[in-house]
Amino acid sequence: MGDASNLLRHSYQLVQQATAHDRTGNYQEALRLYLTSLEGFVSALKIEKNEKVRATLKQKMNEYMDRAETLKEIIEKRKGGIHSEPCCVNSNSDLVLPSVPTTSLSLPSVPNTLPGGVDYVVQPTAPIIETPYVPNVQQHHQQPKRGSAGGGAGQLVQSRRIEFGQTGCSYDSLFGQYLASATIYMIEDPYIRARHQIDNLIRLCELIVKRSNSQNSGRPIQVKLVTTSESTTQEDEVKLNFIMVSRVVIVNTKSMMKYNVSFDFEFITTSTIKDTSVITTNRGLTIKISRGLDMYYKPDSLVSIGGYNDDLRPIKHTINGYVKQ
Repeated sequence: MGDASNLLRHSYQLVQQATAHDRTGNYQEALRLYLTSLEGFVSALKIEKNEKVRATLKQKMNEYMDRAETLKEIIEKRKGGIHSEPCCVNSNSDLVLPSVPTTSLSLPSVPNTLPGGVDYVVQPTAPIIETPYVPNVQQHHQQPKRGSAGGGAGQLVQSRRIEFGQTGCSYDSLFGQYLASATIYMIEDPYIRARHQIDNLIRLCELIVKRSNSQNSGRPIQVKLVTTSESTTQEDEVKLNFIMVSRVVIVNTKSMMKYNVSFDFEFITTSTIKDTSVITTNRGLTIKISRGLDMYYKPDSLVSIGGYNDDLRPIKHTINGYVKQ
């Protein structure tokens, strides 16, 4: 438990700092600290073998993840509209401040002891804060419909069959041109769980940023992932990884301004999604990959040719289809 205890001590200190920023309305910094602390909790969870300790730790992680999700929503709404009612001055020249709702939200508490009964310095519980008024902003984007792995209506633009071991098949080479000029991208893939599968997702998001030209056009880009999990425990662990993906574009203000991308995700039952990756855009294009995003053979090592450049990595047998609705 030694290594896990050190990780947890540091993570709980970060949570305490996060709640302090949360109390003062510094939501960007609070979210960053919550997510950084969760990285430590994940590392501790991998080390800890005691199931009772793991259960307690997962419970606390869920609290912090829920609060992080709430802060993400507040930050997104602030980014999209007016932050509050404007101040005004009455006839007596007295300053009238905007009203604030009385509804309060409880922040997750910081425990006095570490999971497993390890003593730790007493930490104050997180304060009760009031959520500021954030108006709902009407979105006028046309959301793409979920694709169908079985075909569906639409005109087949191109179909490409790729054999075992073929190279020159990076995402950009295969379908990069079909990602251009859209602003909303829905990705369906049932297997975004392991580290290399999440890396594939990051590569696809990078390609979307590149092809959508969001960096130069200033247009906001929305990316949503629809995926599955085999259990609640696996869903919690994968959900945390997705929150870390969101962190790149939501928490880091400079990154958000630079790339102008938002990321969201949803878990659905395995019976409603096929073993095929489907990418749908609001330009009416659907890209279907029979093998899914996890189409490459594992390289011998990251320091070998093909370790980073997917055009040099052998591919598994797959069929790509491009459909225009």
